[in-house]
Amino acid sequence: MIQLVSGDILLTQAQAMAHGVAPFDHFNQGLALALREQWPAMVKDFRHWCHNQNPKPGEVWQWVGAGGHRIFNELPTTRGSPAWLFLVWRPEWEVWNGARSRN
Repeated sequence: MIQLVSGDILLTQAQAMAHGVAPFDHFNQGLALALREQWPAMVKDFRHWCHNQNPKPGEVWQWVGAGGHRIFNELPTTRGSPAWLFLVWRPEWEVWNGARSRN
């Protein structure tokens, strides 16, 4: 189930987080920067995936860290597309199945 909450997303006890990121993003501002500082291995893995797969807007890449942290990195279909639209408009099963099949 998807729930709307407030606070520091990095402190969440949720099973997964999702955010929007551009292909080949540098993770140098906002939430992306906070994620890079918390989980630098995710950024390294994301860059590796981008170089190998040449992802297109609308794709989802799932990362699972050693501590079980699961992060869905959604590549928005338009520049500046808020990540929350991804959570609101895509069915939960599509997000789960689509990302799971790419790993």
